[in-house]
Amino acid sequence: KTDLNLLLECLKYQMDSPASQKEALVTIYSICQQNSDASDYFREIGGLMFVNDLAKSSVHCIVKEAALFTLAVVMESNVYCQQTLCTSELFEDLIFFLTNKNSSVNLKRM
Repeated sequence: KTDLNLLLECLKYQMDSPASQKEALVTIYSICQQNSDASDYFREIGGLMFVNDLAKSSVHCIVKEAALFTLAVVMESNVYCQQTLCTSELFEDLIFFLTNKNSSVNLKRM
């Protein structure tokens, strides 16, 4: 729990460092991939919605890609996260990523 709290804080305070944000996201999905309870806790502390907002608002492609991948891993491992994220708004965002000609191939793949 402490690790997830610290990683979320890192995401929030490293907005000007896309490499640091990507590393924090990679670590978050590593933790959540192995532990459904960790995914649920991350959702409870607002991390899931923060990562979702980060995927939409970041100007850095590597952050968007890592955020989308993190969301996919967290949703895959926890039904409560699925319920939180499976909204029409999320699917509209995904459609935008897929149809936007400026989206990279990696971003579309995520």
